[in-house]
Amino acid sequence: MRSYFSFGLSVLIFFVCYLILETFLKMVGAETYIDFGETIWVSRGSGRFRDDYLSDGEGTDLGLAILLLSLFVAVRGYHICLSGKWSGDFKPASLIQWNCWALGLGCFVLLTAPLYQPLEDPLYGVYKIAIGFACARFFYLRCEKEITELKRWESEKTTRHPFEDQ
Repeated sequence: MRSYFSFGLSVLIFFVCYLILETFLKMVGAETYIDFGETIWVSRGSGRFRDDYLSDGEGTDLGLAILLLSLFVAVRGYHICLSGKWSGDFKPASLIQWNCWALGLGCFVLLTAPLYQPLEDPLYGVYKIAIGFACARFFYLRCEKEITELKRWESEKTTRHPFEDQ
């Protein structure tokens, strides 16, 4: 019975989260779906990988990002409700990975949404600097672990190992 309740709550969380994010994006003027106004012939790819189809409209990257973010929040809510723990019984490594994905999708939505509105010239420069700083900080944090392991490996390489003499 608890799993049915958790599933129902996660579906409700999904819809509420999606509607909140959709409303936020509509307020800032970003589009999650572009309606063409009529059915048009769309062609993607080339050669044998070409795909031709009729379409009335297309979803944007922001629409996909808020859909995935809502799904992430709903799955987390399901696990929290099912286990009764804030961690949702995730392993620490899985919890860190989940948080990174959720943070990345959230940052994508927050950084991309203002690009759909024309900004004044001084604001556009500040906005580009902020995006550059955010990207630099993200890549620094992502590579910090690899840099630490590389330094540890180099320090172990300089020390003498018993198998190096053979």
